[in-house]
Amino acid sequence: MTDSHDREALIGYWLEKADRAVASAARELQGGDLAFAVNRCYYACFYVLTAVLVRDGQFPRKHTMVRSCLNRDYVRPGIMPRRLGELYNRAFLDRQEGDYQPPGEL
Repeated sequence: MTDSHDREALIGYWLEKADRAVASAARELQGGDLAFAVNRCYYACFYVLTAVLVRDGQFPRKHTMVRSCLNRDYVRPGIMPRRLGELYNRAFLDRQEGDYQPPGEL
């Protein structure tokens, strides 16, 4: 995908998904479901970072790839603050735990 119009459309797609994930997280939190709220917050971050990567010519296909690119290409060189990388890494782990740990093992 090299056409700038296509790239802009793809970025818009990911940012729209991020907006919807944030709205969903707020609803889940209001409804008292913390695990799903964390899930939706993580996905909002994932979608925004995917948009950033697409903007910069990368097209990640996996969550671990987005995480790796964030840390390698943006946090380590100082483009993004270390704290943002830490927050994303924490959200990644919290989402994993909330999605895959059976109740009582949390």
